[in-house]
Amino acid sequence: MNRIATGLVVLFAIVALVIGSLPAGSAEAASKKSKKKTIVVTTQEELVAALKKYGSSGSKVKIKIETTEASTFTLSAKYSSDSIQIVVDAPNATIKSKAKVSSITINEAKSVKEYASGNKITVNDEKLTFTAMENASVEKLTIASETGTVKVVNNGGIEKVAVKSEVKVDLTQNGEMGRVYVGAAADISVSGTSEESLKVTVQKDAIGASVKSEVPVSVNAYADVDLTLEKGAESSKVTMKEETAGVKLENKTEETISVKDTEGNTQKVETGEDLTTDNFVGKPDEPETPEGGDGTVTEQPKDEEKKEEEKKEEEKDTAGDKEEQNKDNTGSEGSNAGAFGANNTVSGDNSYAMGNGNTVAGEQSIAVGNGHKVYGDHSGAFGDPINVYANSSYGVGNNITIGFEDDKTKGINSFVMGNNVATTEEGTVVVGHHAEN
Repeated sequence: MNRIATGLVVLFAIVALVIGSLPAGSAEAASKKSKKKTIVVTTQEELVAALKKYGSSGSKVKIKIETTEASTFTLSAKYSSDSIQIVVDAPNATIKSKAKVSSITINEAKSVKEYASGNKITVNDEKLTFTAMENASVEKLTIASETGTVKVVNNGGIEKVAVKSEVKVDLTQNGEMGRVYVGAAADISVSGTSEESLKVTVQKDAIGASVKSEVPVSVNAYADVDLTLEKGAESSKVTMKEETAGVKLENKTEETISVKDTEGNTQKVETGEDLTTDNFVGKPDEPETPEGGDGTVTEQPKDEEKKEEEKKEEEKDTAGDKEEQNKDNTGSEGSNAGAFGANNTVSGDNSYAMGNGNTVAGEQSIAVGNGHKVYGDHSGAFGDPINVYANSSYGVGNNITIGFEDDKTKGINSFVMGNNVATTEEGTVVVGHHAEN
């Protein structure tokens, strides 16, 4: 048996093993041909025509806005449909989103203004300004940009913000927000007019993240984090949720900030003081002992009802943190998609990821290993890390790239087994290493 035949046998064996391990529904779905269409539009007129045609049909469709022109695209509310996915590759365009759709992915845009309620939005752009307008209600805003600065202005409502990459996020918090989940060593700056405490969870994989805030924050730290609390962040509080979580706090507010460890001990950090885990000397909370009318100090009875409410709220927060962490581990968002491992993102329908840090955006595609990017439909990657941008293509090994990120037709129908291989030629078969086509 020659090397190519051997490689194909190995590949098919791996695919059979992984697909066989899927839940019955996922395996069955992955064996069916995807019915979703991709429609590319370059003007507002073409967008309206596509929305009008497919919005009421019930057929799953992906509408891709693709242009380099400076233009404005509006998703009208009358074309709301859960069967439509919107993808934006328009670096100079302004997007006005007024329709409720299945999902919105912003790869490139000048700015996005969200007016609708219930949308799930993913940002991959490295210099986007995203605004949740007054009366808007975003279900989830995921920031996965590899680098750069993403500006988020919340004038309405955002239920969840999930930061999944080491990016800088400038958040202006003027509206209502449920919680910010920091899942990587990102740099988060918070300002705004909101007087409500913003809930921030620093997840286990966010070691080295930094948060600087000019509004009150309530931080749950599961990993090392640098916190700078500026004037305006009075009434903030910090809780270390893991013994291994190291907190470095700089208190520039005009009030004392409380920091609690995993055992319930609290340390007060006065104005102008710093705190690190090394100098944490917290102690159990003591009941307040105000002076009586005659000047004597009298211990007040504990407010059991208040303590019980605080305990329930803390338990609810912890449960929510764990639920979000589990979602990050599976990371599946596409229809009939699945994942096993940590920090996987599977947005392609009938697709699967096994390992850590994989992105599978192609439909009926698979990634096994670590750090893969599989954007092609009906494609796969096995090893680590491999980029498969082409449709109907597979890579097995390490440091392989098939196709171009912005063109799924380059390198289509290719198979590569080896290491350090890059190809953009259609129908390429490579078994070896250090090759480039």
